[in-house]
Amino acid sequence: MLDQPSGSVPGRLRGPPHPRARRGEFRTAAGFRRSYLAARDAERIARQGFAGKVTAYRDVDLIALLTADPERAQRFVADHLGGLAAQDDETLADLRATALCYLESGYSLVKTAAALHVHRNTVLYRLGSIERLLGRELGTNPLATHAALALAQRLGPALLDRDFTPRPQPDQGLADATYL
Repeated sequence: MLDQPSGSVPGRLRGPPHPRARRGEFRTAAGFRRSYLAARDAERIARQGFAGKVTAYRDVDLIALLTADPERAQRFVADHLGGLAAQDDETLADLRATALCYLESGYSLVKTAAALHVHRNTVLYRLGSIERLLGRELGTNPLATHAALALAQRLGPALLDRDFTPRPQPDQGLADATYL
């Protein structure tokens, strides 16, 4: 502190550097509107899956964006997760949790096993089951798969639909489409 010029305030006393904590956010109509819309989105997400908990918008902003159109979000999850999107039983929920953890751990079997408190071979077995249900490797299109898994985990039964038929894949002809 002796090296600082006189009149300067030490960094620890300046307040939080977080952009959402800056003063003056509500001074304009645009800032007020943005805050209001963020609060509405946080409330919507809380009602869908976080009842009884405090929900900060920054914790659910991606989920709020992805679920702004619930029908499209449901279709997105079904298209990208295939058989994993069913709300069948705890086994599928465990497989989705394993897939999400595996992607978030950077494809590390060891980190996934440690986070889930299971053996590495259990993770390998689950990954085989996951890829069979997906009909592809888990690492194919990881961003969309990660987003779909996050939606399914956060919103669960509010989003998953037992009777929803996935749309055909790009290599599938319209004659093969079962949803038409």
